[in-house]
Amino acid sequence: MHATQSIRRRIATGLLSAGVALATSYAGANGLDSVLLEQGFTSGNNSFLVSISGGLESAESFSLGSNSVVTSISWWSTAESTSGWNVSLADSLGGLVQGSSILSGSLNRGSSDGQDSSGSDVFRFDLVLSAGRDLNAGEHFLFIWNDDPDLAWSWAAGAAGDGHSFLAEYDQNLNRTWVSDAGNDLSSDLAIQIRGREQQSVPEPGTLALIGLAGLGLASVMRRRSPDKT
Repeated sequence: MHATQSIRRRIATGLLSAGVALATSYAGANGLDSVLLEQGFTSGNNSFLVSISGGLESAESFSLGSNSVVTSISWWSTAESTSGWNVSLADSLGGLVQGSSILSGSLNRGSSDGQDSSGSDVFRFDLVLSAGRDLNAGEHFLFIWNDDPDLAWSWAAGAAGDGHSFLAEYDQNLNRTWVSDAGNDLSSDLAIQIRGREQQSVPEPGTLALIGLAGLGLASVMRRRSPDKT
């Protein structure tokens, strides 16, 4: 009798451990969003002029350490308008402003997070994506612009990135080329934050079925070993 109870306890413990491991793995893959990348704004930092009509455009590069699902993107700007914004996300500079690289979602602007080096108020903009965007580990590029040709705004400098961003240059046919500002006196990251969740591997449905069958098999062995009652 004691041997049978011991087997039962071991079976229960084994199945419970397997269940906890599966639940933990599933929660990791489907857990709450967190900050994947932080290059936030610090009051008093520089900011850089952006103007579509003036040909002043900037893009930022960033790297992720693992495959991730991005759910929101934030940036810091001197603009007050919440309309006309476009955000393009791609894994190459040439992929910016191409088709599906342009994101959709709901945009919010917070109150002032401080002032830049020229004394202008800097606001945080948050774009919550309509659908999560899968990104592989590695380098990606972000380009933000506003449709209003009369709107001149500044994108605030950020911290803790790769130390440079990209400026747009145009040839006589208005073809855009992105050029790194690395080595310039004002070379800087641009202020962004990327939120989402890292992708984790989860067990295949067949794995769950095998665990269930294993449990049934062990239970069957236990019953065969149980002494008959008289």
